[in-house]
This record gives sequence, C-alpha cells and structure tokens, in this order.
Amino acid sequence: AVFTMEDVRNLKRMLEEKQLEMLDLVEQQGQQSPLPLLDCDRTPSWCPLPKLPPNSQFTTTSPTPVALGEEISMECHPHYVYDLGLQTLMCGNSINGSSQWLAPDGSQARPE
Repeated sequence: AVFTMEDVRNLKRMLEEKQLEMLDLVEQQGQQSPLPLLDCDRTPSWCPLPKLPPNSQFTTTSPTPVALGEEISMECHPHYVYDLGLQTLMCGNSINGSSQWLAPDGSQARPE
C-alpha cells in the first residue's frame, strides 16, 4: 500500500482528534466522584432490649434496641446488692440469623 502525504496528514489529524476526545473523557471521569468499593454500616436496632430481672435497671444512657455488636449493662436498684449473673450483655446473632443476647465473651446468655 502506498500512502500519499495527504493520507498521512489526515491520519495525523484523526489521531490528534481521538487523543483530545480521550483526554476529555479522562478529565470528565476525574471530576466525577467515584463510588466507594464498600460502605458498611452497623445493623441498627438489631436486638430489642431484654426483659429486666426484678429489682434491676439498665445503666446504658439510651434504653432502646441496640445495634449488632453493641453491649448493654444492668445494675441492681438502689438498696439492692448484686448477687450473681451477667451484668453486661452483647447484641449478637443466633444460629438461625435472628437477634440474640450473648455474654461479653460471645457465649450464650441464659435468660431466667
């Protein structure tokens, strides 16, 4: 194949136009905010508050359902003394995927 000078000029012009188009595209993409790879949030209100034992109260500031992995604490009412049992529970998952209160070490808490 034999190319004329006019063919070479046309090819050069086409390449320059494509380069400018590509640079514009790169510039436009750079101005767009890219989506994050992964954005994770805790599951809010996963565990409803457990029923309190008699003569006890929650010590957490917000007695509402808590997110997965959060802990709540309980204490005895004034004029009562702690005898035994868990004072802190952690919101976790049961085997079937529903919410479950666990001991802070991850073992199952046994409600009375």
